[in-house]
Amino acid sequence: MKKGLPDFSQVVAGENGIAYAPYQGIGDVSVIPLTLQVARQDDGKPAFFLELIRGLTPFSLPKPHGMIDLRLDVGSVETSFLETVRNRWPERAMIKPSFNQGFFRFRSLSDRVDNAGTDLLAPVTMGGLLVSRLRYTRLLSLEALTAIKQALQEELLVLDAFAELEVKGVAPRLPATVEFNPGDLMRAIEPLLNPGRWMPVSRLVEFFRQDRSAFPFLSIQAEGPFTEEEFGTTLADWIMARFGRFTPSPDDDPQPYWHLPESSEQGRFIWKLSDPLETSRILTFQFDALAEARKLVQMAGLNTVYTERVIPPLQTGFLRVLVTHELPELPDSVLQVGVRFQAPPNPPHRLQAINKTVVFTPGQSSEVAELQFSPVERQEYSYTPFVVFRTADGTQELTGEPRLAADQHLRIRDLPVTMVAIEAAKDLLNEATLHGLYQWEMAGNAKSIAFNLSASQPKTTLVVPAEVNGLATCVIEAVAVDSDGRVQAEFYPNGSLRLDSFSFAGYGPHSVEFVGQWKEPDALIVLHCLPEEEPPEGSNPTVLTLTMDKPRKSWSWFADSMFHPGFRYRVLNGGGEELLPWSEIQSPYTRTVRVDPHQKDSEDMYDGNQLFNGLRYFKNPDEENGYYYLPEQPKPQIGPDGKPTLSLIVMGGNGFLQLGTVWEADAVTLEELRSHIANERNEPAAAIQLNFAPVEVEKVEVVLKTGSEEKVLATSSSSGYPPFSAIFSAAVTKDDQNAVVAALHQQKDVLRVDYHTVRETDESVTVTIRGRIQQAPDGLSENASLQECKEWVVAAVASETFHMVKTGSKKASGELWQAAEEEALEAAAEQVSRYVRGTVFQADEAQINVVSKKSETVSTPVIFSTDVSTWFSGNEGNSHIRIGG
Repeated sequence: MKKGLPDFSQVVAGENGIAYAPYQGIGDVSVIPLTLQVARQDDGKPAFFLELIRGLTPFSLPKPHGMIDLRLDVGSVETSFLETVRNRWPERAMIKPSFNQGFFRFRSLSDRVDNAGTDLLAPVTMGGLLVSRLRYTRLLSLEALTAIKQALQEELLVLDAFAELEVKGVAPRLPATVEFNPGDLMRAIEPLLNPGRWMPVSRLVEFFRQDRSAFPFLSIQAEGPFTEEEFGTTLADWIMARFGRFTPSPDDDPQPYWHLPESSEQGRFIWKLSDPLETSRILTFQFDALAEARKLVQMAGLNTVYTERVIPPLQTGFLRVLVTHELPELPDSVLQVGVRFQAPPNPPHRLQAINKTVVFTPGQSSEVAELQFSPVERQEYSYTPFVVFRTADGTQELTGEPRLAADQHLRIRDLPVTMVAIEAAKDLLNEATLHGLYQWEMAGNAKSIAFNLSASQPKTTLVVPAEVNGLATCVIEAVAVDSDGRVQAEFYPNGSLRLDSFSFAGYGPHSVEFVGQWKEPDALIVLHCLPEEEPPEGSNPTVLTLTMDKPRKSWSWFADSMFHPGFRYRVLNGGGEELLPWSEIQSPYTRTVRVDPHQKDSEDMYDGNQLFNGLRYFKNPDEENGYYYLPEQPKPQIGPDGKPTLSLIVMGGNGFLQLGTVWEADAVTLEELRSHIANERNEPAAAIQLNFAPVEVEKVEVVLKTGSEEKVLATSSSSGYPPFSAIFSAAVTKDDQNAVVAALHQQKDVLRVDYHTVRETDESVTVTIRGRIQQAPDGLSENASLQECKEWVVAAVASETFHMVKTGSKKASGELWQAAEEEALEAAAEQVSRYVRGTVFQADEAQINVVSKKSETVSTPVIFSTDVSTWFSGNEGNSHIRIGG
């Protein structure tokens, strides 16, 4: 299921974090810190433990060995990065997602540690139940255990840690279809592989970034323009998802690697790269995993992290199994976590079945099971994990699937439940208490668990059956501790949910654009702007001045409370006289405010069309609560770095311009429009149906204006359906390069993109003739012709004896109006003819009331434009200019 997954085509990257928008706008923004550290226990100490496991004497079994157990946690990101993410997706909640799987290992920085054995330095798989914290456990040789103890007791850094963690998401979409034989593809890729059939992900991407002539085995059908870089990244995603698997990297090359198993597949594969594909991104972390434990050891001694366990000897035939789990602290609702071991009778060696149950001691991550086999039989067993927990209906036990094993160290990763760790930051809980409802579906039935978080209880762990259908949701209501303020948000947790103030869309930076409109060219509009929390009396509002030359200005503010995120404004003239008083509190998600109420909007595209926050909307006549919308301005296509996909390449005297655009509305503005229409109609918002208006995009043009001349640099037919993506590649002459550069530095009215649209609508007109024949019509005998009666009606209309009323669409043609008028005149003439002949067909033939309705299909062309200069601010445009390729 792709809903709620990160969309890898919509990304914002920072120095210590990366953020992805949710696929199709359904879900939360995934904010992933790029730092990893050892987690802390409730007492503040690092969750780092070493254990020596040995027999009663150095010569008795088990042979002395060690075990390491540590919990890992992602770090935090800078507030400035969170503000950037909020500005990019202002309506979205932000969460830290769980990792799907990964590898962790220690790396040697000293020859002394190299001699400790490969067990310490080999990568260990981390997967399965990755909840609020990642857990790493493994058995160690005595030499490796000694090396870690020495590293903890010395200040010299001899070990560091390296982790590679996988995040699931949706690959970028590309307007192309590729067809190939998988055998040909494998033969082309195999020279890139290392001897073990593995290689860096980047090597595959670079291979497919070449000119297309480098891989003739691919039949590529382009449905729109794209770059070699986009093609390489997208095709690599498809190949790895279909044929490869994530694998740990070598010590000397810490970057994402993948493994390609041998394959004998043949035939023809057809991949439509515009389809959504579930793929992954591998994040790498390098850090000192011993740092905090080393500080604790130097302050309080080695025994704070190191213990010894003495195991009594076993009789011959006994098998001792060390069982470990990777769960964090268990919630109070979990009564038992354990494993049942079974082995059927094996006569004649063993007549009794083996049945053994091991229950984990609270707070412990390992237990030992002793299984009694015959000395001569193979020591193989099946194990079944189980969890007993409390529910609203009582106690429930869930068991996992039985599995066969013969290992002496058993890692339990397949428990039949999912632990959903939910935690809130201290700053958030100082302002609000949180009431949550975690909801999921199982076997067609809706299930839910309620929970509360407060300053005294900042975290909880929910126990949910592993077999959950669909995408689980978590609705959280924040209630202010010092007022009656309430804010509700919906989240889509994936194993864990960490909340802070930025998790709620109201908190953080916001901006709004004011647009002035005038009756008098020289008039000024002065605006006073205030955040919601600042009262108008006694405050110093921000002052904006709008003129005919600069009719648009933006204002930004920071809402430091999710309960008061809005703003208010008032309008004055140049003399300081108040034109409009302070407004009501406005939504923080308002994009545009038109500040002159006396000036009507320019002529709408369609009759009944209204403008709201940059969206034109009008009634859908075929649905009772249906409305169509059209964005007023197209937008730039955004690349993986979160910036417009525009680049100007200058080589010698030649220039090359590439850019992409879309014509779409964001999900937040659509929801605001839905609420706006619902308020106007006094209907519930859920009843309002919104759809992109049925339009045809005939062409999309990139237009360059120099002086009074305009030229079309490039033309595209667009994707043909919303969001009408268009990608352009255009040569730019040396004379025009300066104009393009000026547009990238915010010079307006130089470079724009025009969407030429046409919409076919059924336009109707109605002509009504009403009146009463007071006396016998002069000049009309009972033998008067129909034409004579019609001429009489025309004269009666002219003298206002009869009244002709015309209503209907302004866009109807003159021919349609004329046809309706002729039909009405002829109907009235027939009635007059019956009247003068004395033929009665209705109760009162003297009363004239005829109606003619006509309709036709009308094509309405409209151009929607976006000025490229508005895509950039400050010196951002510089990063989109490349000299020399």
